[in-house]
Amino acid sequence: MAYEYAWSQFLTAVFTLAESQDKLPARVYTAFARGLIHIREEDLPEELREHFHAVQQQVNRAEGRDGRGILAEPGQFMTAAEARKIIHEVVRLHTELTRLREKA
Repeated sequence: MAYEYAWSQFLTAVFTLAESQDKLPARVYTAFARGLIHIREEDLPEELREHFHAVQQQVNRAEGRDGRGILAEPGQFMTAAEARKIIHEVVRLHTELTRLREKA
């Protein structure tokens, strides 16, 4: 099936976000560290690439002490409200990717 790799990474992220007992910023960190960070542009349908890139920018907008961004220090630069918005976007992207995957 088309986009299988990206879809499986998003599915893992959605389960991570739903099942974790961590605070929301840490859930976002884990979801990205376990899979979403590995998704390349060509893994996604063209119509989702810009949206996914915008979510990545939100996650990496702040620089950690070592310059690697928020993934270097989970939750330190993200509020619960910001994390909630990112979580909604991840779920929205997964839903849209599922729809496009089934059409392909």
